[in-house]
Amino acid sequence: MAPILRVNLRKLAKPCPDWRYSPPKKRTRKTRNKKNVIDITIKSIVARFEVGCKLNLLHIAQKAWNTDLKEGVVTIKIRLPEYCLAKIFPSGKVTVDVRTHDPEVVNKRCRNFARLLQTLNYPVRCQGFRIFNIKATTSLNYRINLAKLASSDRNVDFHPEIFPAAFYKLEDYSTSLTVFHTGSVNIKCKSNIEDIEKAIKIVEEKFYPFRIGSEKTTASTTFNPLEDLYV
Repeated sequence: MAPILRVNLRKLAKPCPDWRYSPPKKRTRKTRNKKNVIDITIKSIVARFEVGCKLNLLHIAQKAWNTDLKEGVVTIKIRLPEYCLAKIFPSGKVTVDVRTHDPEVVNKRCRNFARLLQTLNYPVRCQGFRIFNIKATTSLNYRINLAKLASSDRNVDFHPEIFPAAFYKLEDYSTSLTVFHTGSVNIKCKSNIEDIEKAIKIVEEKFYPFRIGSEKTTASTTFNPLEDLYV
């Protein structure tokens, strides 16, 4: 039975206003995920825009809050209401990384940073807003034999002596995947959430025949799940 793809857009927990205190985690009963359902969790969205003028990074670092001037870039971190990380360049380009799943929230945070620069007496004109990276995670609910997968597919880049995961790119959907043998997948997409869904459907069909334990084992022999990793 083909898996039913379901996008899980759970909101990330907001940080506590007091950084010295972290509330205790709520105890929830763990439920096993169904084998025919794949959940995708959007972790963060990265956007870029321009202010249309040159910026004095030293002046911004002295007047703004939560700033860090390093290697010709000013970084600003904001923890509430969502965790945001903005990088300001002297040419007027600004990149904003927001831990959310809603593109409208990212647009609002970009306008907040533009308003911050406007309060510092810069002729800011917010233009060229574009989302260029979406980070997500998912699990395929089965273990994967990456060595056999890399030998059968040229698009899979797997070097276990350097990194324990395999890299897979889908240029048609502007998506790159980092696949671990446990079945967990880290996703980076340059377009939108719909392309992530289509990419995961294609990847699941290609990876499913290379799952560990797909071959039938007899009752007389013992099965070692790590044995197939080094074939």
